[in-house]
Amino acid sequence: MGFEAGANGAVSYAVHDPSHLDHEALLAACAWETPQDAEALRKRWAVSRFGVDARRFLTAVDKLCVATADVAYNACPNYSYTYVQAGKPWPRHYPEEALEKLEGLGADAREKLLASAALCADADRILCRMMKRDDLQEQDYACLRSLRAEAARIRAYTEAFAWLLTLRKDGVTRKPTNQEAQAARRQLKSLLKQLAVIELNKPEWVMPVCLHAFTPLCQYLEKLAQRRN
Repeated sequence: MGFEAGANGAVSYAVHDPSHLDHEALLAACAWETPQDAEALRKRWAVSRFGVDARRFLTAVDKLCVATADVAYNACPNYSYTYVQAGKPWPRHYPEEALEKLEGLGADAREKLLASAALCADADRILCRMMKRDDLQEQDYACLRSLRAEAARIRAYTEAFAWLLTLRKDGVTRKPTNQEAQAARRQLKSLLKQLAVIELNKPEWVMPVCLHAFTPLCQYLEKLAQRRN
């Protein structure tokens, strides 16, 4: 099917990403040592890699984990809307379906999204500070860079959807006013700024698929920015 449609290339479900070096270390420790507390192993690894900055690293990662665990954030990425589902149109309506799910979470969905974005901004500041060290090994520097890209990825989704929720009325996205169309252009510019961080910091074998996932959201914002009353 892919060949007939003119597709090329492939994406693996299991690909190395340096942002998950701590996960790989945990798996290695469990394989080679007797079972231990996962959090203790994580702290030991952070100390071995970042020394005096271990606490900063763990704080940054914890902030990202809290952000990604939030139910509001998890309604945003397009991945779950790329599958066929009974009772849903095909192709799935994204980001409209995601916005409907967010509305179903309650009136504080927007605040939850902005809270996740703030956590990622905090994490990014910590990671940037750590990256200024001149004694980091190459793989540790790559880990920090890729985590910066993760923070940007989460911010891109949460900030965009927090803004899109402001256009919702009676369960549908209303036509924006001229002023809101201008705001859509600013939001698209902000989104592209975060995508640039991903492009600059994710490894070249991971970056394309990270950016590709944002294609429908960028197109949606472009359409909103072009509307006029």
